[in-house]
Amino acid sequence: MGVVIGIDVGGSTTKIIGVENKSIQSPMFVKATDPVTSLFGAFGKYIYDNGITLPEIEMVMLTGVGSAFIDQPLYGLPTAKTDEFLANGLGAKYAASLENLIVVSMGTGTSFVKVEGPHIQHIGGIGIGGGTLLGLSRLLLKTQDIHLIAEMARKGTLTNIDLQIQDICNRPLPDLPLDATASNFGKLSDIACLLYTSPSPRDRG
Repeated sequence: MGVVIGIDVGGSTTKIIGVENKSIQSPMFVKATDPVTSLFGAFGKYIYDNGITLPEIEMVMLTGVGSAFIDQPLYGLPTAKTDEFLANGLGAKYAASLENLIVVSMGTGTSFVKVEGPHIQHIGGIGIGGGTLLGLSRLLLKTQDIHLIAEMARKGTLTNIDLQIQDICNRPLPDLPLDATASNFGKLSDIACLLYTSPSPRDRG
């Protein structure tokens, strides 16, 4: 049997792996704004970096929202599509070696998938995910460089912006310590008010 190439064409990142003899090989991530460009770029880079020739590829399996833009076989290879939530469930089941679990897939957005033995069901999702982080960073920090964002985050202090249990209660709640978050960004209104009402350096002079 040859190599099966699995490609998840996401909203902002394409993920690609090879599977040979039931073993996952060399996961790779490629970013591009256009899903078709991202797909072909990831595919070309993956087979080049891993020394794989087209005749060695048995099949290409596509999933993810961007796979809807692909209507023909990749380079004439046998190409098929699978449901993204099914792929999430089976992948997590394989990685965790569990039969029953809830899968939280955090990509551009976030989805929830329930796995009960052979039954896999999408049970919901939220619009907050990696796309939210990058969008807010572009708006507030003027950058979408994830390495720069991570470095800035390491220098920050969440207690400056997040409202904690200890800010609104003088004793722990059941199963919630005093430093647990009660509200993300809950202190920002106070900080904004303080900054707005404080005299500027020019006024102080």
